[in-house]
Amino acid sequence: MPWWIWLVLVLFMLTMLVGGGAYACIRGYHAFKDAIKVGGRMSKRFEAMSEPLPQPKENTSPFFTRPLFCISCRQGLN
Repeated sequence: MPWWIWLVLVLFMLTMLVGGGAYACIRGYHAFKDAIKVGGRMSKRFEAMSEPLPQPKENTSPFFTRPLFCISCRQGLN
């Protein structure tokens, strides 16, 4: 084969390598941006799930200091 055919083939190969590398870098960059967006949304949802639910405030005083009515309600006598 003449030398100019080899030159065309080598230039075509180099062009395809550079083009493929650029395509892979661009697609990887876009995938990375999408992964960051998804991670941010997941982080917000996990943060919301980790917050404790509001609990009704219970009377934490000892039973012997409460009125007898409260104790009888707890024991089912009322």
